[in-house]
Amino acid sequence: MRLSVVLFYKNTSLTPHHYLHALHTIPQVNSHTLRKLLEYFDTPEAIWKASPAALKASDISEKPLLAILHHRPSIQIDQTWESLQISEITPLLENDPAYPQLLKEIPNPPPLIYKRGVYDWNSAPIITIVGSRHPTAYGVRVTEVFAQELASIGICVASGLAFGIDSAAHKGTIESKGNTLAVLGNSLDDTSISPRSHLHLAQTILRQNGALLSEYPPVTAATPYTFPARNRILAGISQGTIVIEAATRSGSLITARYALEFNREVFAVPGSIFSDASAGPHELIRSGAKIATSIRDILEEIKFQITPKQTLSTVSPSLSLHEKTVLSILSSEPLHIDKILKTTTLETSQVQSTLVFLEVKGLIKNIGGMCYIRLS
Repeated sequence: MRLSVVLFYKNTSLTPHHYLHALHTIPQVNSHTLRKLLEYFDTPEAIWKASPAALKASDISEKPLLAILHHRPSIQIDQTWESLQISEITPLLENDPAYPQLLKEIPNPPPLIYKRGVYDWNSAPIITIVGSRHPTAYGVRVTEVFAQELASIGICVASGLAFGIDSAAHKGTIESKGNTLAVLGNSLDDTSISPRSHLHLAQTILRQNGALLSEYPPVTAATPYTFPARNRILAGISQGTIVIEAATRSGSLITARYALEFNREVFAVPGSIFSDASAGPHELIRSGAKIATSIRDILEEIKFQITPKQTLSTVSPSLSLHEKTVLSILSSEPLHIDKILKTTTLETSQVQSTLVFLEVKGLIKNIGGMCYIRLS
């Protein structure tokens, strides 16, 4: 027995990742505690082997201190590491090249995050799309169009794998054969994926060379307290956040506020003044968020250069019959909506919704006074 203990502590294969992950599996040891410990001790190994007096001197709070002293003797570092490998989860330290570069730039980034998947999120611009868990049909459609067009020109779309706008963003990206990232408020092992009905969506993201990201170790369930950290990462990994339908008090607006705090772009998609789902985006617009009616509005702000082979006209999703009809009527000369109605056999509501979607796709522009032009 003594021999096995000696061999365990002399295992030279243990890395800073092993020690920091083992610490993170201890209840009460969150990213804030890890940050304080790393600021006091030289290495994760030094934290793991520190005496009770040294841990107390690091000035961490009492609960994590007692938790470390209680759980540390019973933790087998190799076994905790094996559980990661079984779930194909990779821990990333802040100084790892694969750690999201933009996330390093936020105040107090998580010293340890977990990735599942092969995607390198430092390889392309990332835009976050968030919104209501109970969107309208309009909100879902706008989300799908934005996600499809962003993905089609090589931009990675990030969201939170939740119901509603989040899942529409992931699915729209997948349909365009693009890369999407899901940041979770729970751990990345299959048994912890939440909501459970989105396990298949998470697996589809992985199969299409996307990735799952979390700062929670296995096995951590989602709770109301884990989502603010998720929202902070969503805002931190991307160059901009788009809010499509949200209540004025919602996780989506928390994500947007984090983005503003991190000096990132915030976009809001306007909606119906009669819909409660539009209250959040409209509040953001009043506060200075940029209005997004097409992905051109986003590209202008993040300075993303479209190559000659990636023009919006060639990557736009296929048009519906109504969209083709209305688009064929428009030209570079302004045309009032009344004249559009007289030229088609469509109902007023059909023309109005079709104009909205054509503008979202970046094919037409409302120049004011209910007049529209076709964009080249």
